[in-house]
Amino acid sequence: MKDGEYDLEKIYKELRENIEPEAAEVFSMLEGIMQKTGAFEPEVQEGLKGLLRQSKQAEEELERQREYYQNHPQEKAKQLAACRRKEAIFLAPSQRKTRSKLGGIPDGFPVPVMACGNPMRLLAQIVCSEVPGNHSLPKRGTLYFFCDPEPLFYGPNTFRVLYSPETPERAVRAEERSIRFAVGPCYEFEDCSLGIDDDEWKLSEHWLFGTSGWSGEETLSETAEGNWLMLLRLGSDDDLGWLWSDCGILCFFIHQEDLALGDFSRVRAEVYSG
Repeated sequence: MKDGEYDLEKIYKELRENIEPEAAEVFSMLEGIMQKTGAFEPEVQEGLKGLLRQSKQAEEELERQREYYQNHPQEKAKQLAACRRKEAIFLAPSQRKTRSKLGGIPDGFPVPVMACGNPMRLLAQIVCSEVPGNHSLPKRGTLYFFCDPEPLFYGPNTFRVLYSPETPERAVRAEERSIRFAVGPCYEFEDCSLGIDDDEWKLSEHWLFGTSGWSGEETLSETAEGNWLMLLRLGSDDDLGWLWSDCGILCFFIHQEDLALGDFSRVRAEVYSG
C-alpha cells in the first residue's frame, strides 16, 4: 500500500526487522491496531511515517557524530574516558592449540544430560590456569559451560556450569575454536556518545567478567538484585552455530560470595535480545 512518497508495507517490514528499543512500545501499539483491523488505518499510517522519520533522524545524527569524532580524536578519547567501564578478559581466536576452547565436546569430562536424557552441548571449556589478569577464578581446574542444544525457550534448566579440579589434555577437533585470553577495558555505552562504535574496543564477542556491553535492558549484574557479577558473556556466533534469540547475547552470572568460595552450583544464565 502506497501513500504519496511512502510505501507503508515496506516501512512496516523495515521497522519490524530493525525496531529500536525506545520505539518498540509505539510499534507494538500500532501492530495491535493492525491485528484488529487487518489494514493500515489512518492512525497506523501516521504512526509508521512518524517512526520512519524518527529512525532517519537518528541515523543522520549518528553519522554526524561519527564524522565529528573521526575528525576530533581527542574528543573521542574524552568520551571513552567518561564511560562506565570494567576490566574484561576477552576470548579471542588462537592459531595454536590451547586447552581452553569454545564449542565441540569437553576433554576428559562427562557430558551432562538433561531430564529428557539428551546430552547437553558444550559452549566453553575454560582452563583456569590459562586465564590472565587479576580475577577470582580458581587458580587451577576447569570450568565447563553447557546448554540445551535445541531449547524451545530459555529457562533455568537450559544452561549448566560445572567445575572440575582437573586440567584436561586437549584433543584437536575441526568444530572447536582454540582461544587466547586478552585483558582489556569493557564499556557500557548508554553514558557515551552514539558516535563511538563498540567494534573499536571489542577484541571478541565473547569475554569473562567486565560488563555485558549490552545497550538494551539492564542485566542481572547491573540491577539492585544483589551482588551478582558477570562470569561469562557469549555473543551470537555463526561459525559456532550460536544464535541467542534474535542475534542477542548470553550472559552467565555468579554471586560474589559463591565466586569467592569457588562454588559454581548457583550460576544463573540469561539471554538478552531485541
